[in-house]
Amino acid sequence: MTRLSCFGSMVALSLLTGCYSPMMTQPGRTAIEQQVTAAAIQACVDQLDTRDIDRAVAYRLSVSTLEDVDLDWVRACVQDRLFRDGIRVTEDPTALGHIEAVVAFAGADYESTLIGIPLFVPGTPVALGDISLYKSRTQIGRARLALHVWREGHLALIVPEVQDSRYFKNESYLTVIGSFVSTNIADFRAPGDEQDDE
Repeated sequence: MTRLSCFGSMVALSLLTGCYSPMMTQPGRTAIEQQVTAAAIQACVDQLDTRDIDRAVAYRLSVSTLEDVDLDWVRACVQDRLFRDGIRVTEDPTALGHIEAVVAFAGADYESTLIGIPLFVPGTPVALGDISLYKSRTQIGRARLALHVWREGHLALIVPEVQDSRYFKNESYLTVIGSFVSTNIADFRAPGDEQDDE
């Protein structure tokens, strides 16, 4: 093999190298990021095993978690699940029962894959575009939570923690063919499809 052909092969391989770059959540939540996170939380809550929680007692409900987790959404999901299971929730501070929703994490990660050439302008830190054979962007919502059930100040029961995730993926081919969307969010509707409910 001549030097020229070897050089050409190296160039071709470098252009087709896949770049995988998982990134942390971007500042300012997008609607999709909120949706994958909310769906992951809901999926966890739906899988909680509440059969051993005493139905004869009314419970105060609280949420313990890290900063930046949507406390109101977690509380709403857990309260709805308890209501559906016949477990009474009260705001009475003297109630003998207390259910603590313990959220280990709830948020979204962003992953991207590019097989092609990113386009940079000298002096700029990020690519302005790309010429791609294949490109995908995925947002993954992840959550993990458990329930701690307290009676008269004593821990009476721990409902084992559940972890789940939901994703939204956008793919394109040959730079201009796409986008193709896939997701496991059960009630997802693409922008513009909302009028179908009217």
